[in-house]
Amino acid sequence: MAARRLLIVLIVLLAISVVATIVVPDPNEEKTATQATTTATAPATAEPAAEPIAAAPPPTPKITVGKRIETLPLRVGEAASLDIASDTPITVEIPALGLIEFADADAPAHFEILPTLPGTFPVKVAETGRTVAKLDVRKQRGA
Repeated sequence: MAARRLLIVLIVLLAISVVATIVVPDPNEEKTATQATTTATAPATAEPAAEPIAAAPPPTPKITVGKRIETLPLRVGEAASLDIASDTPITVEIPALGLIEFADADAPAHFEILPTLPGTFPVKVAETGRTVAKLDVRKQRGA
């Protein structure tokens, strides 16, 4: 008997919540309607805001494993990208910066670098320890 009463109470509560959902308007719909009227009342002669011209990012150097060791010059505090390509699957790391990526024939290892200290940092193949490139980080000019 108690289970039947509990079931009836739950059904009544479910019915009330369904009715409330149908009757109460969705707050997101009001914002959409307000935005539509605001857009419609905007003057037609307003000029669009000029967007600043962004400088093109520098090209990403691509180094292929197996060729000579290349040195990549960088400055402290300047962001740089580096791609390391390989014909065989390898793991490429920059131990001094704590970075590690996977490279194979279809997808080069991609590093986003923001050096904070000057120095020379080797880029190595993790499996063999062989250096494939060096990052030559120097202080900012005039610093």
